[in-house]
Amino acid sequence: MQIDTFINKLKEELAKDLPGEEFQNRMTSPYRFDDNAGYGRHKKGSVLLLLYPSENEIKIVFIRKPFHNGVHGGQISLPGGRIEESDNSSFHAALRETEEEIGVRPDDITILGSLSSLYVPASKFLVFPVAGYIDFKPEFQPSPDEVQQIIEVPLQKLLDPENIGTKVLIKDCKPFKAPAFNVDDHLIWGATAMILGEFVEVVNRTGFFSLL
Repeated sequence: MQIDTFINKLKEELAKDLPGEEFQNRMTSPYRFDDNAGYGRHKKGSVLLLLYPSENEIKIVFIRKPFHNGVHGGQISLPGGRIEESDNSSFHAALRETEEEIGVRPDDITILGSLSSLYVPASKFLVFPVAGYIDFKPEFQPSPDEVQQIIEVPLQKLLDPENIGTKVLIKDCKPFKAPAFNVDDHLIWGATAMILGEFVEVVNRTGFFSLL
């Protein structure tokens, strides 16, 4: 696989007009649009989609948060967290949080660009997703306080529509289904799935994987 060619194409697409809410919302539930009351009082956060080569393919690293870790406890997410006053940008925050959570050094990561921001009602965070690339497989060093499990997902599995399923949730004592990526028995849903919904469209726009 010509990984460098793909990474260059991806960087070019991220610099163009982004797919935005249309593709984020393809991976959300209808109830989400009832939960934006706290938007004006939001905090700011940043997450990193970290791509790297492994076993002759491109992978993205996710983390499973400990079950005691707040409203998103037990969920699969991208490494990241709150943007602090000491951070000079969302890029800096994403790199700092990634090092703190999974031990990947910022100096080893090349920033490719960013995706559309996303408001998360459950935690009242406005999240800024950042895309980055490291040209070797990192030796992950997960923080025991913030990470229960490291999950490595091949990018091509996220691109396969066959791997889009549903997550059953409860609201007002009634079950409902929300779209989710179902990869290797891992369900990725919620805000992380919405970020991936836009990212997958950006990747598809490179035209790279359609040529393989």
